[in-house]
Amino acid sequence: MPTNASMEAAHSHPYLREPLLYITNLPASISDEALAAHCRACQVRFDKLTIKREPDAQTVSGIMEFHHLRLAEKALATLQSRPLSGTFPPIHLFISSYSPENPPNPLPLLPRPVVMLVENLPPGYSESKLYDLFRPYGAIDWVQTRTSFGLDTGVVEFWNEGDAARAVEELRGAYIEGWNITIRIPLPEFLTIHRPYSPYRPPSAVHNERGSRGGSLRIPSTCSCLLEGRHYENIVLDDIIPGRPEQIHRMMFIDIQEKGFMDNFLRSNQGMTYIEHSPWLPSSPGSGSFWRTASYIKPLDNEPFNLKSTDCDIEITIDHEDFTDFTSTILSTNCLDVPSSRDFTIKTRICIMWENLGATRMIVTTEVEWSGPSYIKDIVERASLEGQKSYYEALHLEMLRYIGVGDFRISPVPIPNSSPGLEKDEQDSNDMLQCVVCGTPVEGESLSITEEESSSPGSSAMSDVVEEIPLIVERTDDIRRILALETGVNTLLALEDSLVPLTVDLLQCEIRATASEPGLREYRRKCTKCLRGLVNKHHVLPNSLFVNEIMKEGSHPLCGGGFSDIWKGTSGDQSVCLKVLRVHIQASQSKKDKIVREFYKETLLWTQLSHPNLLPFLGVNTTLFPQGFCLVSPWMVNGDIITFLELNPGHDKLTVIAEISAGMSYLHSFKIVHGDIKGANVLVDANARCHLADFGLAITTAETTALFNSTTSSMKGSLRWMAPELFKLGVGDTGEKPNELARDIYAYGCTVLEIITGKPPFPDLIDPMVMFQVAVNGTRPARPTAVDWCPDNVWALVQQCWVQQMHLRPRASDVHSYLERLLAARRFGIPWEQEFLEPVGGG
Repeated sequence: MPTNASMEAAHSHPYLREPLLYITNLPASISDEALAAHCRACQVRFDKLTIKREPDAQTVSGIMEFHHLRLAEKALATLQSRPLSGTFPPIHLFISSYSPENPPNPLPLLPRPVVMLVENLPPGYSESKLYDLFRPYGAIDWVQTRTSFGLDTGVVEFWNEGDAARAVEELRGAYIEGWNITIRIPLPEFLTIHRPYSPYRPPSAVHNERGSRGGSLRIPSTCSCLLEGRHYENIVLDDIIPGRPEQIHRMMFIDIQEKGFMDNFLRSNQGMTYIEHSPWLPSSPGSGSFWRTASYIKPLDNEPFNLKSTDCDIEITIDHEDFTDFTSTILSTNCLDVPSSRDFTIKTRICIMWENLGATRMIVTTEVEWSGPSYIKDIVERASLEGQKSYYEALHLEMLRYIGVGDFRISPVPIPNSSPGLEKDEQDSNDMLQCVVCGTPVEGESLSITEEESSSPGSSAMSDVVEEIPLIVERTDDIRRILALETGVNTLLALEDSLVPLTVDLLQCEIRATASEPGLREYRRKCTKCLRGLVNKHHVLPNSLFVNEIMKEGSHPLCGGGFSDIWKGTSGDQSVCLKVLRVHIQASQSKKDKIVREFYKETLLWTQLSHPNLLPFLGVNTTLFPQGFCLVSPWMVNGDIITFLELNPGHDKLTVIAEISAGMSYLHSFKIVHGDIKGANVLVDANARCHLADFGLAITTAETTALFNSTTSSMKGSLRWMAPELFKLGVGDTGEKPNELARDIYAYGCTVLEIITGKPPFPDLIDPMVMFQVAVNGTRPARPTAVDWCPDNVWALVQQCWVQQMHLRPRASDVHSYLERLLAARRFGIPWEQEFLEPVGGG
């Protein structure tokens, strides 16, 4: 925690020299009282507020005076670009430490700010708290929490390394609200996405007459429970409703006490009777969460228990309520007359958040929570889901009728341009929504906002201002918001060319940031799908993958394969391997482009994988060699596994084959075929650990053999490890995919034999004879005899791996589990040579 010495050494904000903040471009309609109330709500304490108002002025400016510089710093961090409470469309407050008449001069040349990641932050930890924690050590007044690096990871910057080092020394592992935080410097590739605070100008929104990112219209938000995977299992509703979240929330949960919309819907539309409810009460003192109970008698139609109605008891909890961001409400329903009612509760989560142009997105999810076993579990869950869908679909339609816009569609593109030509009285919620709302007068027909005609009765008055709204992708928040939409993946895949480079950078950062978050698996899958689609379509790679500060050693490659040359190089203090793509000099440009595109795909595949037994990927270089394309990976000092075993014959071979199986099993878990497993592609690091290399590249070479030097095809080099079905298909045959998971298993069996003997399969036969013996005669190598290690169960495993029928070969996961059991048995002194892998009966 901060010490007295560190407090005395605290640095002030580089732009803040006195406790004054200047307000600019504030709409004249905002009163002094409303602005003061907003500051109080944000826990900002000022001494004096002076707003200069001139007759007929559309905007006003003002000054906020503070008693201490520290209070002004906190106000600047808290209020900058934050929307004013209760405004619709939301109005952002822009403040600066410089007056509009005295714009800031450039600061003296300063080093690039030092970026630090603060991990394991407490849930809900605010940016104000994070800034207060690090300000005594010279942190810049620009911090972030819930970043693209992780939901519990923040970003803090310092003007110099000395300040950063002092913060790390005193705060590393600090105990903050029950959590031990950690501090580290992010990897360089993350910094290509993160935009450091500029030391030469104040934030870009200051003195910007157009406001923040395209005007004062509200930017869509996403509930944290969606990002964190806390929604219930079944999606009941995910749709758009005109109006702001506060209005929709009141309609559903507040107005029922005033015999408003919801009370009328329950009685008239749903036929419910004896509706009772309690007042809202705090869940616990100071928690910010509220709850109440409700009960009613609900009629039942076509339900499986032959009941005409049931008494329902409901507990309603407002889990999160922030009308500038989102609300989340949980309903726990007990149907008292249904069999086994004491054993289950129907859980429903309703999340309400901002959408395009100030509309509201509502997501409803549900599941049945059981407290005990029940023979009617499936019946209850099915009936519950059908009932929830029917209820919320009816509620959605009734809300649209109540609002008065009928059926409608809203554009999935999220950020509009400002519309300065609109008069103030045209900017209420319904009129503003007509910019993107189009009616559906014919049943089954829907119109897009980009279509020229719209026959919606309510939209004709606004037809002159309907335009195609440009999509803006600038931050990882934009990616999360877009992919939260049902059409999000298609929206990103349809991006115009100019937006693609930054978008693939952001997607790459999101994939890495969510790699260890099980609850974000579906979101990560969408990011991966979009990234691969954009790379395949536009032939670009994320900038974070390019490594340019590399020096090659020597003037000739150390070795070469059928499609690449291997060079050794250095990147800083690290030795690296440079695999340079070799393309035949006479190949046409279109063929060269094709092979480069294929390598781009494989490079992208490599970046998504991380396992202790896969060769790590460091990046791509396109400037070091005239051929252009070069893959960069760590230099494996012990070479390939066959060379290593020649020099270290006593090394544990059981561990070797287990490590290879672990890497193969990891690839197969993603349905990824290695395609070229052999001893030469198993590399050994300084700690004698095995790493699979060149995964996926054999597929590329099989499809583009004609582009390479015809005298040294990579497929020839791997022929002795190829499964018999590949010879029957023929290389390049398109009748069936040339690489399936079972063919890796065959190659793995051949590699185990290679590790046992130190020689490739069939060392005494020429290649054409190998093809004939394997594919036609079904011949396999004989069990080696003149070797010091070949246990019966390992040899049985080899034979199972190379059986003729693909479906009878074991799965990679089974092979890996089996070998791990052998290693565990050996560690505990249990005879492991007697345990055999069960043969596969099929599949």
